[in-house]
Amino acid sequence: MILLPKPCLFGLLCILLGACQAQTPPTTLSARLRKPAFQAPEKAIQDQLRIPFWKDNQYGLCNYAGKILLEPQFEDIEMPALDLPFLKAKKNGEWSMYDLSGKQILPFSVKMQHELDLALEFRTSAGHDYIYVAKLRDPRPASLPPLPKEPSGEAGNVVVEEAIQPEIAIRYFYFSKTTALPLQSWFAPDYRAYTAFTEKTRYHLSVFSNELYRGFIKVMDGNRRFTLLDARQQPLFEPVFNCAALSATKVLIQNEKGLVALRDLKTGWQTDFLFRNIQSTQNPDLFLGEVKEGDAILNYKIDAKGNISRLESEFTWLPIDERYSRVGVKSGEYSHKFYLLDEKTGKQVRELSTHRIEHIFETGLGIYQDRNLLGIETVAGDTIWNPPYPRITEIGDSLYIFFAGDTTGLATRDNRVLYRLVKGSITNWGDGYFEIEQHQKRGMLRADGHQILPLAFDKILPIRSARRLLVEKDGLWGMFDWETGREILPIEFRHLQPNGFAGRRRSGIEIRIGKDFFILSPDLEVLHQNTQTPVLTKQDFPLRKASAALKTDFEAAEMPRFFTPYTFFKGPNALHLFRCDGRHITSLEGYSELELMYSSNLRSNEEVGSAFDTGVAKLTRKDGQKVWVRLEDAFLYQK
Repeated sequence: MILLPKPCLFGLLCILLGACQAQTPPTTLSARLRKPAFQAPEKAIQDQLRIPFWKDNQYGLCNYAGKILLEPQFEDIEMPALDLPFLKAKKNGEWSMYDLSGKQILPFSVKMQHELDLALEFRTSAGHDYIYVAKLRDPRPASLPPLPKEPSGEAGNVVVEEAIQPEIAIRYFYFSKTTALPLQSWFAPDYRAYTAFTEKTRYHLSVFSNELYRGFIKVMDGNRRFTLLDARQQPLFEPVFNCAALSATKVLIQNEKGLVALRDLKTGWQTDFLFRNIQSTQNPDLFLGEVKEGDAILNYKIDAKGNISRLESEFTWLPIDERYSRVGVKSGEYSHKFYLLDEKTGKQVRELSTHRIEHIFETGLGIYQDRNLLGIETVAGDTIWNPPYPRITEIGDSLYIFFAGDTTGLATRDNRVLYRLVKGSITNWGDGYFEIEQHQKRGMLRADGHQILPLAFDKILPIRSARRLLVEKDGLWGMFDWETGREILPIEFRHLQPNGFAGRRRSGIEIRIGKDFFILSPDLEVLHQNTQTPVLTKQDFPLRKASAALKTDFEAAEMPRFFTPYTFFKGPNALHLFRCDGRHITSLEGYSELELMYSSNLRSNEEVGSAFDTGVAKLTRKDGQKVWVRLEDAFLYQK
């Protein structure tokens, strides 16, 4: 045995501790990280840009290539939002909104730029057709005329009228890509203002979101009558007591007695005011109306041409697809009964022994009793399919999840079992992937029954845009590939979560280890670093053909923390512009600030958001003058 003196033992202990520390997560992580690869902005976005152009101390607009679109005429300007045909600019000392020909489109202008508070947002309609909408609050004071309150039951049931004060009467202008002129709302769909308005008057009014989605704005005239304006700001019909858009071509109109009619905006036909209610269905050409006669409720069907046909009065017509229009429900004192009805007369054909009806595989009616699936039938009563399991959840037209006792499984339409487990669950993630769970452990399954991740994790967090899976086990996190289950990061990090990094087309991943913080791409490229041991240093960004003065300025510049496709270093006298992969583009002297311009894409992503890099930036000179620059070659939009 060899005995070492105490100093040697201490030294050996330090060596061993150092070796252990070399295997800790920060070192493991650093070995896996990479320089960011350059990802050029989307050309389709750049082709739509309208960029401020400076000439003779005035601003106009040009495209990405530098071609003039609007001759310089403004004292100051903001870069227009993508896909919106207007801009915010300053003329004659005041700010307003202008169209792309230079015509002022707001009936007012303001002294301060921030008074034109423009909010950009996405609105969507059925089918996920995204429409880009801008909302601008009218800064001018406004007050509303007196409005009736509901009868209080006191003082002879007298109706009290009360004026609405200007601070509650908020108005907005709305813009969209199809709007030639801004549409002005009489009352804003702002929750706080709406609440205050309702509390004060007990009179419910608002601009309905579905009308905004379909390009209509609800307005009110001086007689408190409503109509809808189209994109040209033209009224679609004479003002009425109330109205609401049911579809892109159908509107519900209400009279003073509370009865409603259906009007077609395309052809102009309108039903009589017969109905107490009209509702739309999944079939855009089918509407269902209710008429009250004494204590009875009569049901009617209204087709696309305005034809009205009577349905059996004892049944309530279910608002579902025309293919299944022969299904009706009759409410009893304590329960509902379902029936198949004659398509023309609405009379009962036969009773369905069921407690509920669902669409199954988009081809028939699922008939249930006590949560058990009895079978799938056509509306005529013909059996389409009898599954061998009492409970199923259909997945598209080819798969279903079945439940039988304590067994859950995934099977095809022809009843071929792809996967099963006992005392567990299968959850549909969409896109042909499923989360499986058993004994509080989770895994991942593909639609063909292949198990991508084993039942070994406490949590699985999917990142769809990046096709990555974050998994937790015993309080530690790791990352795996969505498609193959390949390990990308080992399960050894206490803080690992998604991060919607601006300027990227896929979600980023953030990792925190002690005081070190990183944002990484799905491929472990460094997008942001805040650490004492950086992965990227100035040596990764060498200057090209620079003078001695610029080299000195660059050495004095601070290292940036974010690495967008275009990255810049701010020195005392110059801005040094690079691509994120380290390629030097140029050094710009005489400028103090650089602001990257981001666009809002037409389709927002729930993980990444809507911000995308445009490849354009706004430069500010030391004297305060602004000029925009094309980053790929440092072309200045000026003359």
